[in-house]
Amino acid sequence: VGQQLVRDLALLTGADVAASTDLTGAAAQGGNWTLEARTGLIEAAMLPSMQAQTQWQATLALLANEPMGTSGNLGGSGGGTGWAGNWVGGGSSIRLSSGSVSDPSGLLPVSGGKAQFQLASLLFPSSATAARDLGGTIGADGTTTWISFVIQPDTSGINYAGIEFGSNSATVGFAGFNNGKFVIGEAGTAGNAVAGTSPVNGQNALLVLKLEHAAGNDTLTLYVNPTPGLNAPDSALTASASIDLGSFRRIAITGSTVLIGSNTSVIDEIRVGQTYADVAPTAAPVITSNGGGATASVSIAENTTHVTTVTAIDYDTASLTYSIAGGADAALFRIDAGTGVLRFQNAPDFETPLDAGANNIYDVIVRASDGTRSDTQAIAVTVTDVSNGPIVVSTTADVYDGNVGSIELLIANPGADGLISLREAITAANNTPGTDTIVFGVDGTFTLSSIAGTGDDNNDKGDLDVKGSLVIVGNGSGNTIIGGFGTDRVFDLRSGAGTVVMSGLTIQGGGGVDGGAMRIHASVTVTLTDVVIRNNNGNDGGAIYNEGSLTITRGSLSGNTAVNNDGGAIVNTGTLVLNQVELANNRATGSNKGGAIYNKGTANLTDVWAHDNSAEEGGALWMSGSGNTVT
Repeated sequence: VGQQLVRDLALLTGADVAASTDLTGAAAQGGNWTLEARTGLIEAAMLPSMQAQTQWQATLALLANEPMGTSGNLGGSGGGTGWAGNWVGGGSSIRLSSGSVSDPSGLLPVSGGKAQFQLASLLFPSSATAARDLGGTIGADGTTTWISFVIQPDTSGINYAGIEFGSNSATVGFAGFNNGKFVIGEAGTAGNAVAGTSPVNGQNALLVLKLEHAAGNDTLTLYVNPTPGLNAPDSALTASASIDLGSFRRIAITGSTVLIGSNTSVIDEIRVGQTYADVAPTAAPVITSNGGGATASVSIAENTTHVTTVTAIDYDTASLTYSIAGGADAALFRIDAGTGVLRFQNAPDFETPLDAGANNIYDVIVRASDGTRSDTQAIAVTVTDVSNGPIVVSTTADVYDGNVGSIELLIANPGADGLISLREAITAANNTPGTDTIVFGVDGTFTLSSIAGTGDDNNDKGDLDVKGSLVIVGNGSGNTIIGGFGTDRVFDLRSGAGTVVMSGLTIQGGGGVDGGAMRIHASVTVTLTDVVIRNNNGNDGGAIYNEGSLTITRGSLSGNTAVNNDGGAIVNTGTLVLNQVELANNRATGSNKGGAIYNKGTANLTDVWAHDNSAEEGGALWMSGSGNTVT
């Protein structure tokens, strides 16, 4: 039906139309950013970054919600979305009135009114039930359904109130309170009680149900007062039951009182969804990073500036602003208002602590705000000592006058300018045994221009020659940009380099033979994470020529060109693994192959988005050999 709608819209409007079969782009929730159903040619710009895509946690919509009306009987009313019809039943015993009720935290967004029982018993029980059908059937084996509602219990008598879910042709479940206990189980039975808490007369409670559907044995879990706005419920107040619900679409509100009693319990804000985030959103920002909560602890190595990325979610606001709200050491930090990236103003030194307590524990309070409401988190940042610690690049200039005999010698004698360049750091690392780490104390573009030359393999001119195991940690692809000068590649990872790991940087502007940005020799293992490689030119492999083992995760290769040769972005004769990588606008000119990748080795590609690449053969990929996989 959905695919037919796409075709009909295209026919009626004359436009190219695309749609997704996923409720979300979140990989953690089984989604992606692919438009599976389409007509014509779709050329849409990718607005979210690749990092934003992978971190996205929202879904497109609830399955259903009912905020309740403000007057009249519940029966016959029909508010909310996702329902097949109006409420049926209840008579005048379930009335609607103004004034929504929220959860105890006040975080749950509410609107409309509320439904309240008007039950009284003299000698015989008094009960009422109103039912409503969802717009679609739920309960298919292997799926999970979440239901939430707010209840204000009346515990003055022998009462129960809550919701039922199921159908008359199969077992019906019940969740709510019954005679002084929160319970979950089969309707008409005592159910299983939640230990450690009890309903309090007139006190609101948020009840969240998780229904895990399986053939003949659905698992029901009831959570009492979990925190809205998280990706999963955090409440330890739970109870579970196993019953066979089958497939169903009915949701009912039910309540009763006996023995000269009354029941004026309130039920409000019913939500049905596929994730906890669907049914327990938040009206205020909630910080989720570093475990969420009011406090958090982070440890980082000395000589680095990056601390953490503060993240938060907000049900009704697409844009959040991050700031520093306080803390004893607040002046030593800065935060990006848009991305939440928290950094030290200057890289801390373990041997010379500057925190208020002089104990290498730096205290800062961060805030996420939607302009009206906010959430804060106090972060204790512990700076750890690093023996033979990372060497810190302190200038963007391509100078080369320090003592590069070892890392220790370079730190002691960085040259006339007193600063350490990237070239000096790499040579010193080459001359220091073991795996060394290079970090960046400054942001900017590190252009290899002042020492231009080719044909040199000792790293004193031309490209950056890596000869030993090395870790290069950038400050993010927008902050650490390593640029070539067009007539030589940027990195030459020589035989004997062993293992090379790079993260958080951009490589651009390289040129020459066998990989404009990088050549990886045989026996070298390279891992690139959150690395952008763009606008490089090479005779074989516009960006990378790989003879060793290369893994790229959450990366992007764009605008690279193989000049009159193969592999606009990558030539692979070794082992290549790509995961969550974008390949865009790469090309192999002339009568050549593989606009993005020319593979004659072994390649494993997962979640790779290739678009707008060009070559005479294999506009995106040209693969040969065996053992290749593309998923």
